[in-house]
Amino acid sequence: MIALLRETLAACVRFPAGQILPILRRTLLPVVAGGIVFYILLDGYCVELLHYLHHPNDVMASRVLGIVAAGGLILMLLNAVVVAALARLALREHGSERSFLGIGVTAWRIYTANLRLLLALGGGGMALWLVLLALRRVFLSPDPAIVRLFCFLAIYGLAVRIWFLVPPIAVLDGPDGLLVASWRRSAGQAAPIAIVLFVFLLGGIAFQATGEFLLRGLGLLLLSPAVTLRDTVELYRRNLPAMTVLISVSYLFVTVLLTAARVHLYRRLAGA
Repeated sequence: MIALLRETLAACVRFPAGQILPILRRTLLPVVAGGIVFYILLDGYCVELLHYLHHPNDVMASRVLGIVAAGGLILMLLNAVVVAALARLALREHGSERSFLGIGVTAWRIYTANLRLLLALGGGGMALWLVLLALRRVFLSPDPAIVRLFCFLAIYGLAVRIWFLVPPIAVLDGPDGLLVASWRRSAGQAAPIAIVLFVFLLGGIAFQATGEFLLRGLGLLLLSPAVTLRDTVELYRRNLPAMTVLISVSYLFVTVLLTAARVHLYRRLAGA
């Protein structure tokens, strides 16, 4: 297990070290586009939320939720474009591929697989809510901390068994049954995948936190006491330009290394 983890981390370092320019050529445009979309949508969300806090009404609340939903779908598509490009590069798939609306079929496969997984999570969340509602009717109310832990473990388990291996499978195994194929490929290998994913989660959090610390030291992030929710939203909006750049850089850093890890573990499981 330790040897596999060390080997995977080494592969993650080798991939960007020898492919910096190809990585940037393939990912810089969608990452910049994602940053612009993220900024516009989040700024619009903050504006609408401030209006809602000043004049609460159902129409304004629906508009805020609509902005979140639209932004999420667009960013998911741009993420699929980035991950597909990185996975093809890591797997040395340099040939052209069919495209639709200027986006390669691999990216569309990853996007649709992520959408299906998101819908499954939404259905699971709805089922859990109904179960909790039924328990409350019979005067049983589980501890909220236990419910949150259960939700986290369920989502993490799905990420390990279904989500993790989707990109290399989308590149090499074709469009049919990506989530099912990923489930089968990860059978018996959940432990190393879970550890690798956990390491990258911690690494991403540490990278983001370090970036925020540096921006605060340089005076690029404003710090002031936020007494009310309105104060918090206004402060976040003022910090949005610097945070957008930091989040974009953190996203690219983590996605490059994580995609390399996903491809390497796929090759190990496939015996390649």
